[in-house]
Amino acid sequence: RRGDVFTWSKMTEINKLVERWTARFPRRQGAGRAALLGFRYQLIVALRDTVRSFLRSQVTDHTVFVEQISDICEQTIGGQVIFTQVKQTGRSVTEALNELWSIHETAAQDLPDLVPNLRYRILCSKWMLKNIGRAIERWQPTGILNAERLASFKSALSTVLDPNPFDELLAIVAGELAADHAYDTVLSW
Repeated sequence: RRGDVFTWSKMTEINKLVERWTARFPRRQGAGRAALLGFRYQLIVALRDTVRSFLRSQVTDHTVFVEQISDICEQTIGGQVIFTQVKQTGRSVTEALNELWSIHETAAQDLPDLVPNLRYRILCSKWMLKNIGRAIERWQPTGILNAERLASFKSALSTVLDPNPFDELLAIVAGELAADHAYDTVLSW
């Protein structure tokens, strides 16, 4: 039953397969790493926003939600609800706008009293897109278009450049939480 046991020769074969696959599909090879870096960035943003929210509210309040609706959803003390699409590298706004629009449309149709309190943002560590404002201006959702709803949505939308949320999180933990070892504290979370 030697075939059921992992051997180093299998690892060598797997390494060869990885090398050959990477040579044939070089664009796919980096996609997994890019996705993981994007998720890491998103989680750091969410953790920083959670700590900020914790410092502003009561301990029992749940105000920051990750991956329940959009990448991040935050309820502010003022009653606004901010839906955030997080992108490590902003090459396009289309997918983010489509998702945020779907939230806006659902609220407009099913919970219209909530709409005035909704805000939307696309947060990015670096923008590759040259003219973000123009891309947002040109963007149109698919399907039947209600011009008034689209204008309402776009007026509640912002873009944010957030190059290093980790450093900001460390500063908050060291300063406002007075942690002796801010870096170790953050890594333990």
